[in-house]
Amino acid sequence: MDTLLGLLFLAGLVAAVWGWHRLKAAARKKLNTTVFQRKNHTLGQQLTGEVLTFTSSRSPAELVSAVRTRLDLPESSGPLPRLYLADGAENGLAFIQGSKFGDNFRAELVLDPAEPASDGAQSKGVLAVLNWTEVDGIVGHVDDLDYLRSAVEAAIRETDPDVRFEALPL
Repeated sequence: MDTLLGLLFLAGLVAAVWGWHRLKAAARKKLNTTVFQRKNHTLGQQLTGEVLTFTSSRSPAELVSAVRTRLDLPESSGPLPRLYLADGAENGLAFIQGSKFGDNFRAELVLDPAEPASDGAQSKGVLAVLNWTEVDGIVGHVDDLDYLRSAVEAAIRETDPDVRFEALPL
């Protein structure tokens, strides 16, 4: 009988500790998303919750070259997390922020030739974040995501000042 009571007490203690841990984690997540890291949370949700589309009068090859030149990123990861170009993008560029030990996010710039139209468009493109990590509800490496989007947009705008951008929600 004493053994059964001891096991029940131990099970209750484990349940109480687990419940306390879950309560603290939920409170920490809520405080981070609404108080402590509100700006990063809002920016991260915006960057991962929409795709940047554009139509340009330049060819896809010109735009890829301009983005590569502007960003000047390495083509492989290192031991420390960094932004780099990756293989695997069929019609554009793939960007990964990570290291040899894991990726923090993956974004792709996909460019396709536009259908012949009277508006002079030669290419259509999309910049989208495909995968990302979160810690306590906050998108990780928001600064790199924001830099990537701004730099890609600036490179395309330098190449084609008349480019038309539109952010579309997912």
